[in-house]
Order: sequence, then structure tokens, then C-alpha cells
Amino acid sequence: LQKQIHFGKKLLKILKHQVNIICVKYGTKYTSDRVNRLLKMVKRNCSLPFSFYCMTENSIGLDSREKVIDLDISLDLESYWWKMCLFNLDFKEPTLFFDLDIVIQNNFDFLFEQIDDKLLVLFSDDAGLDNRNTIILPVDNKINTSVIGFIPILFKDLYNNFIRDTDYNIVKYFGIDRFITAMYLDRCKPLSYDYYYYRWKKDLTESKYCTSVKIDGKGYSLAHVPNKHFCIFCQEHPDMYKEMENYFI
Repeated sequence: LQKQIHFGKKLLKILKHQVNIICVKYGTKYTSDRVNRLLKMVKRNCSLPFSFYCMTENSIGLDSREKVIDLDISLDLESYWWKMCLFNLDFKEPTLFFDLDIVIQNNFDFLFEQIDDKLLVLFSDDAGLDNRNTIILPVDNKINTSVIGFIPILFKDLYNNFIRDTDYNIVKYFGIDRFITAMYLDRCKPLSYDYYYYRWKKDLTESKYCTSVKIDGKGYSLAHVPNKHFCIFCQEHPDMYKEMENYFI
């Protein structure tokens, strides 16, 4: 399998090898419109032949071009923990996962060449972290899984270890990012800060984003950085998407 994956990566540049892009939608936090919007941004910014998947328990309203993977609701997970199901896929191809609050700003074909036997994730000291101690053991978070690049079949042990004692892991790690930090940090590698930036608020004030910045002599509001490939949103807020609508319309 490792040889097949290595060979596939070599062909990626030459033959524009098939790749996967996937998201997860559960419950009512995000509607199907967010999934459809993500697909639009992917089509605009990925020139490789790709399959687009949505893992969900409710496919109503999804674009017909999206392939649906049904979530096993008997797992009885909550919120972001449904992302653990990403690691129970049999895909052998390079795969990118995006949260539904991501704004894709530029072409990201090159990221697939960086995918290997490690998880390509966001590393940051302030990656939307919640620093509350867990009940059993404090775990300092080192990563953010808003974007994940991986070959899913190589990480099924991650899912199996989580599902072996779901309740314990949920209470102990207080989030998928903490679980991976504690158990699999040595199998992660960073996505360069050259490619993304965060736009997240700790409170409901507008001051953090309603500021003017200059990039290449041009003024932008809300700390918009258009030369980056991704804008990572770690908290919903009425002004968070201001002046970014052109990326997903």
C-alpha cells in the first residue's frame, strides 16, 4: 500500500491524478448551502480531477454533484466529534478535508503534493484554542483541524483507538484537536503559514476585525489577506464574512 501511495504521488504532477475533497455536516449549525458554497470554491480553485464528498446524516438540499457518505448516527457523537469519521474511510488517494467555515481564496492544487503518510494540519499557538483544563488531564492543543491533508486508509487506527472508548476520549480531550495532539502529534506535519490566516474572535466586539490594513499598498478591512490561500474562521460572528462574498458566490 505504501508503494502504491508513493507511486501515486509521483504521478500526481504528471497525470493530474484523481484526488478527493471532503467535508462533514451534522445537525443544524451549518445548512446544506454551506456545503454547496464550499463546492463552488473548490471548483474555482482546484484544477485537478477531484471527487467531492459530504459526510452527513441529512443530505436534503445538497448539490447533485456532491457524493454523500452517510454518517453512522448510532455512534451518537456530538458537534465536531463527527469529524473522527474521516479516519474510518478506505480512500487510498490524497484527500483534503475542509471545515464548512473555510473561505478558499486561491488555487490549492500544490497541497496534494504535500500529502504523504502524515497528517497535514494547521499548527498554531493561537489556533482558536480553548484552554480550559480537561477533567482527567490538561492537554495543551498544538493543532487545528480546519484543514486536513491525508491519505485516509493510513489513519484508521486513529478512528479505532477513539471509538474503543468514545465516552472517555470525549471527556478527556475536549475536542478532536486535543485528541490528535495528545495521541498522534508525531504523525502530524504543519501546513505552512504562507498559505492561510485566521479570522477568529474571542468575544462579540467588532474592534478586532473592523480595522484597516494595507497589503501591497492597498487598503483592506477586517484583516483580509487576499494573497493567502485559505481564511480560517474559528468563530461565527455577523461581520466575519464581510467583503469576502466574491470568493463563494
